[in-house]
Amino acid sequence: MKERIKISIQKANHKKYIVFGLFMIAVLMSSQLLVGCSKYIDTNQTEALENDTEEMEYINESLGYSITLPKNLMERVVIEKNNNTVYIVSKMISESESGFPGIIIYINPIRKSEYPSREELNAYIEDESPVPLYVIGETENDYICYSTATDVQYPPDDEVMTKEYKELTDEFNNLDFKFSAVN
Repeated sequence: MKERIKISIQKANHKKYIVFGLFMIAVLMSSQLLVGCSKYIDTNQTEALENDTEEMEYINESLGYSITLPKNLMERVVIEKNNNTVYIVSKMISESESGFPGIIIYINPIRKSEYPSREELNAYIEDESPVPLYVIGETENDYICYSTATDVQYPPDDEVMTKEYKELTDEFNNLDFKFSAVN
């Protein structure tokens, strides 16, 4: 009998350590998530700077521009950069295990050397572009344009993620981007 009680007590103590360990992991992960939400930084020194207003600014130093987005929108997305393409991605979908990327929009430069005038760029967009492009602004060397994703970016069988993706897409499609060229 004493042996059974001793084993039960050892098992209970072991479970307490496991629960405590899991609790500590959850606390550490949530603190990292909170820190990560205040600033978006990639290896090319692009970042979103938080200010005291209801907006956040994303700065792309390598291409010399910034865009300002509503803070509540920035809290629901992740900004990723690969070469000169900036991806604005649904945080909910990208952090899920769905396997879908959740890309809302792509922001790309189009070199002014390819289309020296705005009329030439507009003709390209209307007649030749493989996807619809929208000009956000321009820098000394580039037109900064965005396009929406053209393939499935969310798990269609998940109602919550589908709703979030469609809401974000609608918000970005109706957004008046605040654009600035930076040096």
